[in-house]
Amino acid sequence: MISRTSIDEANRHLLALHKRVAELEHTVKDQHEALVAKDDFLKAKLNEVVAGKDQELKRLTEKLTTAEKTVDIIQEQLRQKHQQVASLQRSCRQLQNVVLFKSSLKNLVKTIETAEHDLSSQADLLHVSTVYTQRDRHHDMSINSKSDSGIVGSIMTNHMGSSISDEMLDSVNSSPSSFSGRKPRRERRTRGGSERSPKGHELYL
Repeated sequence: MISRTSIDEANRHLLALHKRVAELEHTVKDQHEALVAKDDFLKAKLNEVVAGKDQELKRLTEKLTTAEKTVDIIQEQLRQKHQQVASLQRSCRQLQNVVLFKSSLKNLVKTIETAEHDLSSQADLLHVSTVYTQRDRHHDMSINSKSDSGIVGSIMTNHMGSSISDEMLDSVNSSPSSFSGRKPRRERRTRGGSERSPKGHELYL
């Protein structure tokens, strides 16, 4: 038989065991609740981290896109700058070549100025020569007109002298008492026609 002491001691052990089981259950329950709370907290924290990560990733993506656009713009500007530098280098080389021909260009400009001066001088001389030629032409025309007037006057004088000589001869022929023995005027003119002066008529006494 089991003694009462053993039974009491077993009851005490069972009671202590039950009490311990209850304590452990309470502890497990508390730990479970703590774990659930911690899990909820961690989930919330993880969601916040994920949301922050997504926002940061979006922000970084936008920043990367902006940076890529900026890089593209800078590359385009750099390309344009390279083109400008290349153009300036070509212009610089051209200017250097022009500077090399500076003395030749000076001589060319001087030659052109001299040629222009000579052409202007020749134009002035040609103008003066034309003026003098026109003056000489007018002068010759006036002299010719005067000569023609003199010739016409001489012809008229000779004609008038010839008429006067004919009248005088006619008067002499009509007066036989004054000049007896003279031949008629026509006979003298016929015989002495070859001896007459070309400028007028001569009288035969």
